[in-house]
Amino acid sequence: RDPLGYLVAGAKVAGGPTLTETDELGRFEITGLPLGRFTIYAQSPASPALGKATVEILSGNDVVDIVITLEAVTARES
Repeated sequence: RDPLGYLVAGAKVAGGPTLTETDELGRFEITGLPLGRFTIYAQSPASPALGKATVEILSGNDVVDIVITLEAVTARES
């Protein structure tokens, strides 16, 4: 989702060794993650907005629903 709550189609999503993209409804699927804790990252296709969420895989059959909210990246002041 973007900061206003709208779904984001075409966002790049990375988790573990997988890189994928959200569909037209803003959904994605990452399969085959081993057991453990992972940070899933997402980036908007139209801006440098980024987001992340942490998931924990406890068994090989786990299905975890997450929502990643993309946030604007601000330049750091020097």
